[in-house]
Amino acid sequence: MNTFVTNPLQELNENFAQARVIAKAIYALMATHCFLSLRDWGLWFVEGGINFQPVWAVSWLNIEHVASFWMVITLCGLGTSLLVTFQTESRSFRIVAAVCLVLHFAIEDSRDSIRHGEHGLLWAALILAWLPDITRHGHFGRRTQHAYLRVFGTAQFMLLLFYFMAGAVKLLTSCAQGARGERTLLHPDSGALIIAEWLLRGDAPSLMGRWFVQHRFISWFGLLGSVALELLAITPFFWRPAQPVIAIGLIGMHVAIGLSMDVWFPENVALLSVLILAGPPLAMRR
Repeated sequence: MNTFVTNPLQELNENFAQARVIAKAIYALMATHCFLSLRDWGLWFVEGGINFQPVWAVSWLNIEHVASFWMVITLCGLGTSLLVTFQTESRSFRIVAAVCLVLHFAIEDSRDSIRHGEHGLLWAALILAWLPDITRHGHFGRRTQHAYLRVFGTAQFMLLLFYFMAGAVKLLTSCAQGARGERTLLHPDSGALIIAEWLLRGDAPSLMGRWFVQHRFISWFGLLGSVALELLAITPFFWRPAQPVIAIGLIGMHVAIGLSMDVWFPENVALLSVLILAGPPLAMRR
């Protein structure tokens, strides 16, 4: 992301070219996710419809055919994502890929619990499907470039908005807890207690969970910092220099959560790295 370009037309051309490359990378991430999901094929075919509570997108699915449908739709998601990686300019291909990914995520979210780490990829697929339908070579007018960057910027903003909403929910929950006389985020033990509670109900200890529990002030400052960072997540929409800072901060937050609670969101880290950190400035929309 070049912040020293002064020529508006040159900046537009560079950001447009940058967004096109990153769009391909995002669809490559979607294909990678579907490919890695195939590791669960044994679980699906052994357990079948056990613990399967279909969400609305797959409510019509016959429970006897859950495993077969999962395999078919996962392979379709993999194939269409790979196709769009090399043919990103086609809106028709992007819409087909989005439909396949919606069904793929829906059937996976219907087992046991909703996988929040996948929502960023899902929304990216739904939004990027509406990028302008452009040809691979030739001249692209300013109107097309602006339209492309507006849709791309919407995907960036939605990802950051999710983090803002997460921070707002934590803040409101803490206020409600304080009104009931319960421990809030402002209590020095809050961070350590959250980590300890999570570890007690988990299957395996985290790499640094016990260390964070023993050092309660570090956990507390980390908790307050993560909530503040989430509340500031949408600042790149108004202030361009904040974009790399917010992206690096949120990535660091995910790493800290993984080390302390063994909860990893690789899809979110990859999206933040590609869409926000390496992406064109969100604050330039005109």
